[in-house]
Amino acid sequence: MIVRDQLDMHVPAGVITLTLYCSGEGTVTGTLEVDDDARVGNELICGADGASSDDITMKRAQTGREMTIRVVPVGDTKAAVSYIVTVH
Repeated sequence: MIVRDQLDMHVPAGVITLTLYCSGEGTVTGTLEVDDDARVGNELICGADGASSDDITMKRAQTGREMTIRVVPVGDTKAAVSYIVTVH
């Protein structure tokens, strides 16, 4: 199942970091988008004995109007995912 969360909100300028966590079997890929600017993370191998994580970072000089987070499983992935977004 693909996770796609779209937030219509004020996105402050600064360094935005999406930290993606995955636990289970398989691999996922995360994407962070703010307006028309997108960053794709590395393929994250899900941890069988605990959560694995990957950071996707974007530096923005201007504020944004919307943010979209996507998490896409690769192949026959069976895993739980979560994420947190921080702005510095």
